[in-house]
Amino acid sequence: MKKIYLFSIILFLILIIGLIFLNVHSSKSNTPREKTLLEDKGNFCLGIAEKSVANRQAIVEFQKYEILGDKAMVMRNCMEENGFEENPLWVNEKTKVI
Repeated sequence: MKKIYLFSIILFLILIIGLIFLNVHSSKSNTPREKTLLEDKGNFCLGIAEKSVANRQAIVEFQKYEILGDKAMVMRNCMEENGFEENPLWVNEKTKVI
């Protein structure tokens, strides 16, 4: 009798803990978070970069890389105009890899 009583209490506690866990995690996922300034400006500049090369078609393989380079240049210039700058340490790491 004591084993059944103890088992039912443990099962009840596990159920309560599980319900609390589900409630906490489901409430966090339902609340929409506000976009950061970086996300907002990044999406804005990405749209501009996509539109800047939208009418270009690559015929030869190297033209794909030219288009990607132009797109990256537009993205970098747009982000710099909006007050973001590239971390110099990242540039140094990039040149080491290349």
